[in-house]
Amino acid sequence: MKMYGEDKLVPKKKPKSKRKRSGKAIVVILLVVLAIACVAAALWYSNVQAPEIDKPQINTPTIKKNDDGDEISIKGGDRKDGIYNILIVGTDLNGYHTDSMMLASFDANNKKMNILSIPRDLICKSKKGNYYKINSAYRGSEENLEDLYYEIERAIGYRPDKYVIVSTQGFVEMIDEIGGVEVDVQRRMKYTDPTQDLYINIQPGLQTLDGYDSMCFMRYRYGYVEGDVGRVRAQHQFVNALMSKMLKPSTLAKLPELVEIVEENVKTDLTVGNMIWLGTKVLDMNLETDLKTYILPGEGLYYKGISYFFVYPNQLETLINEVFNPYTTPIEDFDVVNYTRLTGKAFGE
Repeated sequence: MKMYGEDKLVPKKKPKSKRKRSGKAIVVILLVVLAIACVAAALWYSNVQAPEIDKPQINTPTIKKNDDGDEISIKGGDRKDGIYNILIVGTDLNGYHTDSMMLASFDANNKKMNILSIPRDLICKSKKGNYYKINSAYRGSEENLEDLYYEIERAIGYRPDKYVIVSTQGFVEMIDEIGGVEVDVQRRMKYTDPTQDLYINIQPGLQTLDGYDSMCFMRYRYGYVEGDVGRVRAQHQFVNALMSKMLKPSTLAKLPELVEIVEENVKTDLTVGNMIWLGTKVLDMNLETDLKTYILPGEGLYYKGISYFFVYPNQLETLINEVFNPYTTPIEDFDVVNYTRLTGKAFGE
């Protein structure tokens, strides 16, 4: 089932202030979508079932070539039972760039979820040998989703099973509809960019952020010592707060309105029945113990005057195999751009 009104970024309600509701989307909405779909079953009849995923037979890996031309095994082996990997993407204002990306690995049998944030500045290498950031692989169209899948597969060793793409406007409207999200803001956030109608002005301290300020909180990255990694950590903080708010009775009572917003602002290859099935599992989770968040290991560095995010190869392999590998056999080779090989300079393991 495909949802999402094409190019619909026009607010249905008049903004509460003179600030234009614009900016970049974030990707935590999958969790909202699943909770909505779970209760939506009471509103409409749907074919409730687990998502279908490709299950390659053992010893039939996908063979690709790395930057040196060596053949590597990207994936192979039997799938672990009950593991579903969903790519969650938030687009920018014009829908061209993927401003934020997360991979949600859901263990339906044990009702646990691990979320891996993929920094938007992750360096990629085109087939022509040019370097670019992963946030430009999507280029505003589902027709280019394969290009984004390709880069993610190179980075983590396997292809996501399903995707959810969320617009900026949908995020803002959802947060306003549930009455905002309570967040303990750790630092003063102030930034202005009139060309994008972006006015970030958030004081530190525990407070309830409305849709616009939630978007600003998730987008803010200018004062973090760690750059994009600092913003990703803020996203994780927001994920936990949002999940807690979504599961409250007062929020669930607003599901009919939330369903309408989702239908107009979300693209996905999950059916309503898939989301209901996943949603029932998610609602059984203990958020304190069953939801864990991770960041792709690495750091931001400059290459030819441009800031990119480079992955720590050994730490990447350990994280993927210990937490995110959906196969019964280890993933041993990853096709990421290696900083040391690229520059000859020492880099983290």
